[in-house]
Amino acid sequence: MNPVPLNPLDDEKILVDFKNGEKYAFKLIIDRFHAALLCWSEEIVSDKQAAEDIVTDTLYKLFHARGEFESIPHIKRRVYMIARNTMIDYLRSMKNDPDMSRSKLRSLTQEELENYLDLGITKWNLFQGLLERSKLSDSEKKILDLHYGQGKAIQEIGRVLHLGLSEVIQQKQAALHTLSQLVYKRSWLN
Repeated sequence: MNPVPLNPLDDEKILVDFKNGEKYAFKLIIDRFHAALLCWSEEIVSDKQAAEDIVTDTLYKLFHARGEFESIPHIKRRVYMIARNTMIDYLRSMKNDPDMSRSKLRSLTQEELENYLDLGITKWNLFQGLLERSKLSDSEKKILDLHYGQGKAIQEIGRVLHLGLSEVIQQKQAALHTLSQLVYKRSWLN
């Protein structure tokens, strides 16, 4: 589920306008990817400010490469690869920093680090594909996206969606049960 769902005609117009440097189109691209990139970056680098810097740098690089894109899915693939490479650069620069010792990634080789980040991209894409193919309610999809995609706490999700804490927990559990059944039956592969 994309944070900003759009139909294919909207995507085509946004792509053309983005390639032409229109600010509103870039803002829509940012809205679509920012939260997920930030959550993923924070998980990897274990530093909120560094994660924000990585996402800002990623989006800056994306904007400067805007003429190269053929589709929104192409932008999605590229934005994750830019973020991945930016995180690798950051972690490589931090390898000898004593504060980096708290990171589980400090001892990884370059190849292991790249594989770890690629796995993160794959897991995110599988999660998104599963959500898109599921028969969850819009509310259940939004709860899972906010929690797992954007790293929001249950209490914050309740405030955002104007739901009680128990209702958020109940919908989240029901959605996870439904998704696990889809995976178990493999019916989402069709």
